[in-house]
Amino acid sequence: MESQQILQLGRLGEVRIDVGSEHHQGACDVEILLPFKLAGATRFRSTNGSAWLSSDGAFLFIGDADVVIRVELSSLEADHLLPPDGEYFAEFEETADTYRVRLYTGAGGSRWVNIDKNPSSFKPGLGPVVAGRFPSAHP
Repeated sequence: MESQQILQLGRLGEVRIDVGSEHHQGACDVEILLPFKLAGATRFRSTNGSAWLSSDGAFLFIGDADVVIRVELSSLEADHLLPPDGEYFAEFEETADTYRVRLYTGAGGSRWVNIDKNPSSFKPGLGPVVAGRFPSAHP
């Protein structure tokens, strides 16, 4: 393990983010361990993934270039957001009213988009994340 980060969730416990060594061209294995189950999993694996809390502490986000999962901490209900076809998440920021996302568009280009914070912007469930494995996870 190269580095570790801990996110405190109060009564729920803590989220541990373990970043492993590089497996190829700047890509690192990331394991995110939750103190509760999401779709039966507490361990999530990704390449270059991360986890962070919303500014009000109501949501936990787990994401990488392919998908962002949003967990409402009061109910432990999860929903997800996918980038448009052919694009990838590069950055994810929160403003007072929206989520601001930089999308990598290919050939070195990128663009910023705003996404409403309301639940209809996200789709129910974990999307392409199956048994804690993000599509980007290195075998």
